[in-house]
Amino acid sequence: SRHRFHFRARPDESGTRAPLRFKPGAMAAHALGQYLRALAKDPARAEMWAQALGHIDRVGSRAPTGHPAWVTQRVLSGGFAMGPKAGGELADWEREQMSALGFESRRQMNEFFLSSDGLAMLGTVLEERRYACELVEEAALLSVVAELRAQRPGVAEAIVEAIAPFLGELRFYPHMLQQPAPASLLVSAITNAELQRVLRSAKDRPKVMVHKRVCDEFYPLYQELLGIAADTRDLSSGTPFARPPDRKRWRQWETAFKGLRVSLCTKRMRRGSFGKLSQTLAKAAGGKPVSLRERGLAAVILASAIAKRGLPGSPGAAHCLDCARRPIALFVPRGEWAGLVCDRASVCPASQGLDVDIAHPVTAEEAAVRGIRANLELPAFCARAIARATQDTLEGHIKRGVIKSSETMVPLASAMVAAAQAGDPDPVVAHLTNQFTCAFMRRRSLLLTNYETQVKMSEVPWCPRPSACVERPIANRLVAQQLVRLHITHWPDVTIPNKLVSTLQLLLIAAGVDLHLTEEVAADIFMGGFSRKFAEAGARVLAAGELKLYPEFYGLPSADIPTNAQSFNTLCEKIAGMSRTSRASVSGNGAVIEACAILTTSNLYDLLAQGFFGTEHVVGAAENCLTRAVQLTAHETAMSNWQTKKSRVKAAAFAWRQLVFYLSVSGVDVAAWCADAAKEVHGHSAKVWHGQLSRLKAVAEGRSSNVQWVRGWKAQGP
Repeated sequence: SRHRFHFRARPDESGTRAPLRFKPGAMAAHALGQYLRALAKDPARAEMWAQALGHIDRVGSRAPTGHPAWVTQRVLSGGFAMGPKAGGELADWEREQMSALGFESRRQMNEFFLSSDGLAMLGTVLEERRYACELVEEAALLSVVAELRAQRPGVAEAIVEAIAPFLGELRFYPHMLQQPAPASLLVSAITNAELQRVLRSAKDRPKVMVHKRVCDEFYPLYQELLGIAADTRDLSSGTPFARPPDRKRWRQWETAFKGLRVSLCTKRMRRGSFGKLSQTLAKAAGGKPVSLRERGLAAVILASAIAKRGLPGSPGAAHCLDCARRPIALFVPRGEWAGLVCDRASVCPASQGLDVDIAHPVTAEEAAVRGIRANLELPAFCARAIARATQDTLEGHIKRGVIKSSETMVPLASAMVAAAQAGDPDPVVAHLTNQFTCAFMRRRSLLLTNYETQVKMSEVPWCPRPSACVERPIANRLVAQQLVRLHITHWPDVTIPNKLVSTLQLLLIAAGVDLHLTEEVAADIFMGGFSRKFAEAGARVLAAGELKLYPEFYGLPSADIPTNAQSFNTLCEKIAGMSRTSRASVSGNGAVIEACAILTTSNLYDLLAQGFFGTEHVVGAAENCLTRAVQLTAHETAMSNWQTKKSRVKAAAFAWRQLVFYLSVSGVDVAAWCADAAKEVHGHSAKVWHGQLSRLKAVAEGRSSNVQWVRGWKAQGP
């Protein structure tokens, strides 16, 4: 069942709007609902939610399981933590390393690597770069070795002191490799091992498999059944069951029928001509008398089958069987395709992506071995999986369709970001920084309340600190520029997601750029106000002289520039249409958050002012935003459902906000652009967008307009 959680707030004594009051039971109810849904469908996932419910009393904090904030958590959808990811069951590679060293527990492994012999082993692995760190915890002991190597024993002792309470629970040692992993900026969404696991788990559609089994097993049995019944006919009159059927032939048929595995046809077998004829034959073969009604029904079935297909074994019957098999004559089960692709992929390392092209058609050698027709193209499910496993640049993955949003781009950009962060002249330290940064970027965000922030990379006690390098700030700035321009070029209608904001902030700090980006806030956990960095971003936008069209379209004040967080919050509530005595609600929070996004331009102005993208990158962005907004609201059926309408209107309003900003800085003739764009507007909400274009044209020409700007959220609700 669907749960609705209401969060209420009352005005305080000063008359200002009080923040949203949370009820911890609401979040527990959500987790409990997810647990109950999973219990009926997926017991393994239900167990995960049960673990999250065990820590529900700390939900919303940076340490939801009682561990330090730097511990990597296993996170479920919604930001609920289950427990440390470096704890729990042993990984496969971890068992192998324990077996090779003769240990049985994590404590023994951690204590060994803190001994002189263990530190020497880690030192060799560190120098030869024969390790991989999936989690930041796995780089802890390597960092101890790196600090001792750099003659900083005090820092190494501080790291050991931080991890000492968890030596028996978490793994702080890396996955040691036989060969060093090659450094490359080419990335893949999944590894070779994950590709093979995905392909081998693919199953054919049930209807296709049933059709194949019917043609291969059922039709021949049906033809044999008709042949047995036809042999019982009287030669002169053609009446069936004039003599008993051949019992030996009948027993062979019955044995073959018992092994039939066509489950979809059992009811039709019993009630249809197949079932009635087989029952009558079983009765006659058993020596029981056959009634006149049963003989007449058998005569009708035989006459109909012979008229359609001819006698069993005749050319007509064989032709009908060939026609039935023709649609699936070239059908190859997914298991065969999976085996073929996995054989091709076996030449690449299992822990990396594919560096060779294995998406070519079936060769003659493969056809001879597997019985698949030569020159046959790989099916779509194989092509998609191979594309995700193939190493390529970010632009290449976007063109392939592997990266479909800037949020899914961030994990694949980790190698590029890590390479920029690891700007150290010492290759050993650079590789350790690279591994640590990639592991940190794989962390999932937690559900946080009370203005808490996600853990920063510098908060991890063993965060590598590369030496000062002239090229490092430049490299970080170039990577940030590339990520921003990819987002603007390919997804201009979407606000910069929080994952990308966090990555950009990491790059800006390393590049020496004094700019604090603002995150997107969720309406259901909004605390009633914004921090100082939001107010500073809004003040920069309102003071910008080049953004004349944007503030005039949304009616933003030019004189009332917020100087602190309180005045910024008041301005957001005013733009959202919330009064001081308004009761807080999720929809009201959404309206306030939307007003904040309008005031801050969702980081677009700050990134433009700092030169991370230019006006040449927004030439086609406005047209893409309008196309997307029209597409989202064009379908009358989708807009008739209030839930679908709510999400689509919100996304369309956000796309329109991006459009207004792009036009404000593009330098084009906005009035002429609006006149041309109005011809392309269509669909269910065409009137709404014609009104918005007329308002935008009027503002560009210096006229007033009675049309209100489109809102994604309403203070009164959807």
